[in-house]
Amino acid sequence: MDNLLVDAMLEEEHKGNRSNGAFSTTAYDNMLQVLTTTFGRHIKKINIKNRTRTFKKTFGKCKDLFHGLSGFV
Repeated sequence: MDNLLVDAMLEEEHKGNRSNGAFSTTAYDNMLQVLTTTFGRHIKKINIKNRTRTFKKTFGKCKDLFHGLSGFV
């Protein structure tokens, strides 16, 4: 599910449905449509927003962990 969500997020950003670091309502609706066609109707817009927050937290932790490293040691 994460891979499909990230692909949908990238597609919406390329369409210009993200400004000031946040996705528009149209972007969330489009991502919801992609995910519900694949996984069914049990996914809601709030699930996408929560997963996006989780991505941001995980990315921040990884960035802090690898900050300043020029490669794997």
